[in-house]
Amino acid sequence: MSERYDVIVVGAGFAGAAAARECATRGLRTLVLEGRDRIGGRTWTSRFSNGQPIDLGGTYVHWRQPHVWAELTRYGLTGDVIPSAESPEQVLAPSGDGLSWIDAAKHRKREAALMNRIFAGARDYFPYLPDPLAARDKLEKLDQMTIRDWIDQFHLSPDDDALVTGLLTYEALRPAKDSGILTWVWWWAQSGGDYESAYEMLLGYRLRSGIGCLLERILADGGSEVRLGQTVKSVVSDGDKVRVSTTDGRTYQGSALVVATPTGSWLDIDFSPALAPERIEAVREGIQGPRAVKVLARIKGEPRSIEVASGDSYRINAMWTERRDAPGEQTIVAVAGRLMKDPNDPDEVADAIKELLPHVEVLEVAAGIYSEDDPHARGGWMYLRPGVMTRFEPSKKFIEMEGRIAFATADIATVLVGYIDGAIETGLKAARNVQQLVVRSDAS
Repeated sequence: MSERYDVIVVGAGFAGAAAARECATRGLRTLVLEGRDRIGGRTWTSRFSNGQPIDLGGTYVHWRQPHVWAELTRYGLTGDVIPSAESPEQVLAPSGDGLSWIDAAKHRKREAALMNRIFAGARDYFPYLPDPLAARDKLEKLDQMTIRDWIDQFHLSPDDDALVTGLLTYEALRPAKDSGILTWVWWWAQSGGDYESAYEMLLGYRLRSGIGCLLERILADGGSEVRLGQTVKSVVSDGDKVRVSTTDGRTYQGSALVVATPTGSWLDIDFSPALAPERIEAVREGIQGPRAVKVLARIKGEPRSIEVASGDSYRINAMWTERRDAPGEQTIVAVAGRLMKDPNDPDEVADAIKELLPHVEVLEVAAGIYSEDDPHARGGWMYLRPGVMTRFEPSKKFIEMEGRIAFATADIATVLVGYIDGAIETGLKAARNVQQLVVRSDAS
């Protein structure tokens, strides 16, 4: 027999949490189903063995992220905001045929000049951020360009080309020849249009206690019911109700449904009626990157705060000092790339770190892995393949409801697409849509 609710939310990440809170606080009986054994989705606050909180997924907050800052203010967490990393003293960056250590101030000046040069016209492509397609005539050409196409226009020196390619591809999660440039231009336009503004807003700050402390407060607010380990296998819409079945044989019934999973997970749910073909085709074309691996490690033997811009030719594509610990010890953040065979293997992760920092001892590692093999993610963070934006218009069309089903995920946000702020934005929109539907249903 089905358990009955007003609203069912699938996914307990930030999009699902925001949608559930908005529904529950308005008196709707709300159920959140999460397939993992934890909340958070592609955000995940865990701990090292010493109790130190670590973010193994989405992390970054800023006062110019409107939805995030509103939530931090609501829950009294603005005082918990701290810089996300130590200012580096030395940077390991491309030089000649390999990598060389250089002064961080000199490197920052070089990197800023390069990034400001290649993204100088970003706002021309996105002149009105609430409508990403406002300059569609310009976007059509941009959307067909790969990162390699874009960089080649600037005729950079080999060292500068290697540096910029590495910076762009570790976010794109694919080689430069296979990754579109549009998502990067979009992010740059959203974050202020210059190097200092972009990196401060997108990567500059985190929460001392971990991003999970904000998620927990949102999810607890309003009293929605949360059930973990409930992977949804099918959704049947029938008249004025939606029936949701899970892989363990349970069935739930609601007046409306919010699907708050990464877009790749849409393919794992048997929807009846089927979802619009455009949604399925866009997911297969590429809304998410294939695999994202965020590593945190405690290392010993490096007294400096550092940054490593190693690029796609190494198993670790980028690395930086998050915090200093005991003398000579520090916590580093790293992004593992396509050459990392098994990010679940602590020995391989440690070996990849020592490939770049052979003088250190790796004390402890932890990895957040979001891949196509993960049934709860089906890929990494959002990064659009060439042609997807203008062909499918996901930020405009995929936020629309299908029958009694709304959709919420950072992958289809309007402004800070791919970020926690974008996830919250879509959760609020989905909640508004299903609230109206449930009220209309009750009134009739």
